[in-house]
Amino acid sequence: MKNLIVLAVAAMLCAACKDNHDGKYVTKVSSQYSIAEDTIILNGDLIIKRIGYHKIINDSVLPKHFSIKSWHVGDFEAPVIQFGSRQITINGTIYKKIEP
Repeated sequence: MKNLIVLAVAAMLCAACKDNHDGKYVTKVSSQYSIAEDTIILNGDLIIKRIGYHKIINDSVLPKHFSIKSWHVGDFEAPVIQFGSRQITINGTIYKKIEP
């Protein structure tokens, strides 16, 4: 059953990738506790997510921290990406395309 789900997700992603969606996508999210800037890089079957964020404690913005995650299309842990016109959506977050 697990293999069937992985194959179904991979098939959906491959069907969505008929158009070339390679490039960089960005979003910025802020709250009273943090300011985050996320970048998604799509390159073939590789998905890279770069996150830079500032924690906010007692109205003071702390130094920026970074993290990087990467997946291949079809990986069980890879995020589900919805493709739009010059944007993608991952878990309800909209990323705008900045580079082809």
